[in-house]
Amino acid sequence: MEFKKSPDGGWGWVIVLVSFFTQFLCYGSPLAVGVLYIEWLDIFGEGKGKTAWVGSLASGVGLLASPVCSLC
Repeated sequence: MEFKKSPDGGWGWVIVLVSFFTQFLCYGSPLAVGVLYIEWLDIFGEGKGKTAWVGSLASGVGLLASPVCSLC
């Protein structure tokens, strides 16, 4: 049995793995804000309104950047 060399040089699975982790971080982090919010209230020592801006900005920056990114 003869093995054929991959056309991508064997890097295909590395790309799949890196893509998975990128998706995990980009979409998983904003969804975890609700869990982290209670801890942030204690750590920052600020009110609920100011602390909520952390999660809002994380989502807002992604939404505001999407039209610019779609031009590329």
